[in-house]
Amino acid sequence: MKIRIKKNLKNIVVTFFLFFSTLLVIRSCFLDVFNIPSNSMNDKLFVSDKVIINKTHYSGLLSGILKWLNAKDDLQPRDILVFKLDSNEKSFYIKRCIALPGQNIEILNEDVKVNGSKFNEDSHVLFRFKIFYKSYHRLERFFSKAGIDYFNADLVRNSNYLSLNLNLGEYKLLIESMEVDSIQIDVPTTKTAKSTASKRKFDVNNLQLIKIPYKGMTIKLNAKNYRVYNVLIKKYEGFIIKLYNDEFRLNGKKITTYTFKKDYIFVLGDNRNNSKDSRHYGPIPISNVTGKYMFKLANNF
Repeated sequence: MKIRIKKNLKNIVVTFFLFFSTLLVIRSCFLDVFNIPSNSMNDKLFVSDKVIINKTHYSGLLSGILKWLNAKDDLQPRDILVFKLDSNEKSFYIKRCIALPGQNIEILNEDVKVNGSKFNEDSHVLFRFKIFYKSYHRLERFFSKAGIDYFNADLVRNSNYLSLNLNLGEYKLLIESMEVDSIQIDVPTTKTAKSTASKRKFDVNNLQLIKIPYKGMTIKLNAKNYRVYNVLIKKYEGFIIKLYNDEFRLNGKKITTYTFKKDYIFVLGDNRNNSKDSRHYGPIPISNVTGKYMFKLANNF
């Protein structure tokens, strides 16, 4: 009897050891659990949601070997990524990839264009819309029928229009209905913020055309490129380029060009009016990415 108990206990210990060893390997090399820290990814992900991320090519124990083998992940626009702004900080961020290395991006009145074409936004992306309606009561009935929670969408009612937050899926339903005269993005006239990188104030709804750097990309150093890329070069590439009497100097030597050492991406939060992202801190290196979003766990997990 004692021998059987010892044997069963041994089997239980071995089973638990194998289970936790396997779990440790999975979380160290392949997958991990991440808690959503803010509302910047509403209407897709919400505060305290738990999500599974794939870290195989980014921060898992195998990532170094995969990079050495030049086995890169197939990163695509609209992928949701977890990353750090600084490799030494503890805070993580989660945003959607918009532009890849070498692509051009510009934003005009919240309208995002990549390489000159309107970006194909995900249906969960939230914008503020101004809705001119025919009948408010009919519009209310349509919202209820379509399952649109307009009371929790920062609703502002005026005499002939509503201003509220809608995701693009809800916007499409509204456009296809017969309940509105017209609908347009409600762009604040003076929405400015201070860049976390350069400390300059800027309009978050508008971004002049910039090229996302890639490893090996060479830029000519001039006033415009210096303004756009200088902080990025200092923070992520570790070089301080100084401007003296219209001359650019690196380590005391005059230079006229700079060649980037890393690949970068441009990221945005889905909740466009409530997100700090690449509009504030600029493009981020792919090397700062921790993992790629796979799916959300059940709320009661």
